[in-house]
This record gives sequence, C-alpha cells and structure tokens, in this order.
Amino acid sequence: MTVSRIAAPRYVHIYRGSCALLLILVLSSATVSGWLPLSWGWENGFLENAQAVLLMAGFAYACWHALVQTGSAAALWKIASLFWLAMAGRELAWGAAFLKPM
Repeated sequence: MTVSRIAAPRYVHIYRGSCALLLILVLSSATVSGWLPLSWGWENGFLENAQAVLLMAGFAYACWHALVQTGSAAALWKIASLFWLAMAGRELAWGAAFLKPM
C-alpha cells in the first residue's frame, strides 16, 4: 500500500522564507546600527528616504493587484492601496519634509 503525499501550496514555502529573512534582519539590525553613520537617521536621510520608497512600492503593488483582481479581492486591494498611500504620506509629513526648516 502506497501513501501519497500532498504537496504543500507554494505560498507556504514563501511564508517560511519570508519569516526566516525577517528574523535574520531583526537580529542583525542591532549589530548593523553600531557601524552605520548617524547621518542616515536624520530627517531626509538615507533610511527615511528608503522607507518612503518602500511604502510607495507597496502602494504601486496594491494598485497593480487592484487592477488585476476582480470582485471583492479588487476592493480589498483598493483599500490596501489607500493605507499604503496614507503611510507614505505620513512618512513624508504630507510633503513638509521637502520644505526648508523655518
């Protein structure tokens, strides 16, 4: 008698890989923060601009899926895109980060 194995869905492997990557990034962040220049953490520095780019990429990703999906999935992606846009806008202080300090 043979026992057939049911293959795990593809997303399970992606989930495990992302969890492992997230764990590695979190554990290494304490060590990396010791040798990064302080200027990277300043207003409009490298890290803040990288965060804004990442949030806008999330907005574009959600907009793309809102166009591709149909029905309630499309509505969910549209709502998600608004959240990504709001987080990006908040990160940039709604544009005030680009103005000269008073």
